[in-house]
Parts: sequence; structure tokens; C-alpha cells
Amino acid sequence: NSAKVPGQVAPGVPSYVGIKHKGSIVNFWWPAPANASTYDVVASKNHKHSWSRLISGYRQTKAHIKGADANKTYYVAIRACNSAGCSDWTNSSAAVMPKLVGNLRTVTSTTHDTAGGTISVSWTKGTNAHGYNINHSANGGKGWSRNASNVSGTSHSVSVSEVGSGQHRVAVQSVNGNSVSGWRNSNAAWLTASNVTNDDVTLTLSGHNGSWHYKANAAPHPDCSGAQSGKTVNLSGLTEAAAYTYTAYNAPGCADTAAVANATFTTTLAAPANISVGNSTGKWDLSWTANASATSYKITSSTNGTAWLPAGTANTSTHSVAHGTATVTDERYFRVQACKGNNCSSAAQSSLSPTAVPSGEPTNVNGLRPINKTTTTFMKIYWDGPQGAAFYHVVYWKKSTPNDKKTAATEHMGTEHRGGTYNRVMNMIQINGLSCGVEYGFDVAARNAAGYSAGDPWHNRVYYQAQACP
Repeated sequence: NSAKVPGQVAPGVPSYVGIKHKGSIVNFWWPAPANASTYDVVASKNHKHSWSRLISGYRQTKAHIKGADANKTYYVAIRACNSAGCSDWTNSSAAVMPKLVGNLRTVTSTTHDTAGGTISVSWTKGTNAHGYNINHSANGGKGWSRNASNVSGTSHSVSVSEVGSGQHRVAVQSVNGNSVSGWRNSNAAWLTASNVTNDDVTLTLSGHNGSWHYKANAAPHPDCSGAQSGKTVNLSGLTEAAAYTYTAYNAPGCADTAAVANATFTTTLAAPANISVGNSTGKWDLSWTANASATSYKITSSTNGTAWLPAGTANTSTHSVAHGTATVTDERYFRVQACKGNNCSSAAQSSLSPTAVPSGEPTNVNGLRPINKTTTTFMKIYWDGPQGAAFYHVVYWKKSTPNDKKTAATEHMGTEHRGGTYNRVMNMIQINGLSCGVEYGFDVAARNAAGYSAGDPWHNRVYYQAQACP
């Protein structure tokens, strides 16, 4: 203390001491009484059986104790002093130090078809703890955010995204009134299922070091398998359209207390087989081998095998797709998926659809007799073509010798604007070298790469008299 000042009165006792615990630090403070110059501080952590002098001649009205022990009750007393003397000691104030949560364990689970998952964290109750705070880190502990406060019980679920990154961590601290323990944290292991098909899957365990073991809720892995030293294991022989839960374990024998992560997924259906495509008038006809587990099928089509558009659904193993604006000569690829609810197989692709024959015979076949010549003449024959016709086969004959047919063209593609009653562009061929005054028969058949139109392509016979010679 400083030298005694004449006439100075010793200070009174500080009216109270506030105390609060945060982590391993006990903070305490008090109001300054009149005439106080300095303060002495003592503390005890054994129920006031013995006191230790922390500070003497201290000039501030707040102080702290670092490195406080968990599961201890700290008591603090203060007295104020000046040159005339010191006050009595305050009544001691106590801070109850909660014990760290014990045996923190995280078990994570996620589904194959979502971007996120859930970290389920559990722990042994901390002594003197009345609740728990939960922090979560998505970058390996570099940054933390509060997920929940004053959680009751000894378990909690944290919803997260970016499954499989192996960078998630969860931390828990005990809470008792204004006092909190330090943090106890754990890495969160992720078991993810990828490349899920109708009979196999790839399991990857992230955020976990060392060997691990696994088992499933159903065959073919109902029992604990051998150790896996790597992060990934490929499983085969799974059942089509079945729900599985695989769990990873630290210890041989897959004891429940050693579980570190689990993954839930449903295998797909097997893709349809033997897809066949036919092309007929106005539509493509599809068929495939049915999948016994499927309740429906999704069909898509493509003109180039790259860009795919919906082409309908089916409940059986056959389906027809209308040509729409396409023609029988247009080609398509088709894909079919087997589905059961929202669970669909991979897509099985057909070969390129065949070209169909023209959709019918030429119509409106008629002739036009031009100006006559001296000894021979010619005839123009017009007609409308059916859908899918690429070219035309034209024959003619003298009516008197019907079996002596002559070919005017086998792959004719000419057109001309026909006036008069028709007044439109029509298919046309000019046949030269006809004999004057002779009646001729004419016939036209439609063709493409697939062949002649269905049925009898040769029943468009028309007869015209060639112009008489002068």
C-alpha cells in the first residue's frame, strides 16, 4: 500500500463480486468502493478450505484466472485498500466449472440421391452440465459456426451439404448457467454410395483414417466383411430395385459401438433388353424384353444419338411413336428406361430405325397431250406422290400390246407446275417418241431405299390417246 495519507479513511468492502466462466478462463469483476486505491484478490478451488493470494496491490476492478480445471468450483474474494488500511474481505463468489463432454462419437448417414446428409453426434454426459452447445465446421475446423445452443440430452443431428468431402467436423461443449466447458470435437466420417446400378455400387469412406469393415442390412453382405485399407470398395451381386443400408465400422466383427458411418441407397432396375424398332406408315413401332420388376417405361428419341427428347411412356413392352412432322424416310434412335415409381434403370439404346417404304401409291395420275409432231409425239404424265417417296418408276405401253411394257424411268424425280384445275407443283415426266394416233397406257410406282410402297404398287393405270399425225 502507499504511504498513509493524513485524515484518509479506509475504503469499504466492495458491494459484490461478479463471476463467469468461459472455456478454461474464470472472469470476475466488482464495483469500486469509495476511497479504494488498490485491491487484493484470493481464490480457492477446494471448497474454501485453503486460499491462495492471486493479486496484491491491483488497481483495476476486473481480473481472471486462466487454465481453470474442469469439474471444479472456483471461489473468489476481494478486499479494497488505501494508505489508511484495507476493508474486510467480500463474501466469496463461486463459478462452477462444468466437465468436458466425454467420449464424443460421430456417426454420419446420407442417401445416394441427395446433395446433403446428416451428421448424428452423441457423447457421454459431462459432470455438472445442464446443456450443450454444438458447433459445425465444413472446412476441416478452419471456420466454425453455431449449430445449436443449450441442447438437452446427449445426442444431436446436424444437417449438412457437400457429402463425401470428408471435411465436416462437429464440436460439443458443456453448459452450466453462465459457465461453459472447453470444446471437444471429432472428425465426421462420410460413407457415400455412387455408381449405383441394378446389381452393384461403389462405397467411399471419407474423413476416416485407417482400415475399416462393413456390413449391410441384407444379402449379399449381411455379415461383417474383411478389412478395407483404402477409401473405396466396389460391391457386386446386389438385388435389383432393393433398399440397402451399409454401415462402416472401426473394429473387426462390426460391433455396434464401433460404427463410424452409414449410407442408404436403393439399387436401380435392370435396363430393358432387345430393343427393336420398326418403321411403318405414320409411326415407329418399338418393342423390348420386359423387366419383371418394372411398372412403366420411359421412351426418348434422337435424330443424332446426342440430343434426346421425350417420346412417351408405356406400361407394357411395346410402344408406338407417331412420325408427326417426320416422314417414313426419317431415321431415329430410341432409348428405353424401365421404371418402378421414381426408380428408373439406365437407358438402353436402339440401333438406328430403318427407313419404311412409301406410305401409299401415287395419286391423281393424269396426262397432257401437247402439240403434235409429224410422225411422233410425246406425252406429259403428272401425279401427286405419297409420303416417303424418294423417286418413281414409270412405265408405258400400247394398249393393243399390254404385255409389252417399256420403262420410261426407274428413279425419276422431276416436277413441274401444273396449271388449270390442279394449279400446283406436281411430279412430272415427259415421255418422248410415242407413235401418232396410238392409245397408250401409263403407270407410276413410288419407291425409296426400302422398296416400293406396300400392296400392289402398279394399279395407277391410265390411258391416253396420242395426238393423231397430220
